[in-house]
Amino acid sequence: MITLRYTWLFHARDTPLRALYRLYDKHIGISRTCQTLKTLTELEIIASLVEDLVDSFNYKIKLGLRREITFEKPWLIKNFKNEADPPLESAPIWTSRVGPLAEHLELSPKCKAIPAFARRNIKANTNQLRNI
Repeated sequence: MITLRYTWLFHARDTPLRALYRLYDKHIGISRTCQTLKTLTELEIIASLVEDLVDSFNYKIKLGLRREITFEKPWLIKNFKNEADPPLESAPIWTSRVGPLAEHLELSPKCKAIPAFARRNIKANTNQLRNI
């Protein structure tokens, strides 16, 4: 998979939804855990994942880290950090329409409750999302 990311065909066919499914597939074995269950939890997990990604992006924006920052322009971090009204991200409307699971789903038993997942009765480890 890593080698494929460097090919032009991968970039030509890549979409945000495909990237989201890659996160779903690789994120601490979530998809493998869900496949062993007999419930349909894919939509709930993806909605929670999207909301938690938005929280992660907003966390970085508040720290002054944005897409425009490159190695050639490191001073932008200071400029962005002191900005009074940073442009925060928001989750798509469809995520708010996804309700909670009927039963509690524990994907990572020894982690703290993440609000985006807890609203849907899911316990998952999303510590690495802050590194994206």
